[in-house]
Amino acid sequence: MLEISISSWKKYDAGITEMGLAPFLKVTNHPRFKKYALWLVTGDVAPESGQVSPV
Repeated sequence: MLEISISSWKKYDAGITEMGLAPFLKVTNHPRFKKYALWLVTGDVAPESGQVSPV
């Protein structure tokens, strides 16, 4: 869906490799995840704009 390899994703998740700007922008700009961009970056949510925490 995001064209990020599973091996790269596992390295990001394990903290082996830091996610660069390009893959980060793929996640935050994808229509399915865009409303969570603020939460992904800051941990905050904006309920007034329809944003909810995925947790």
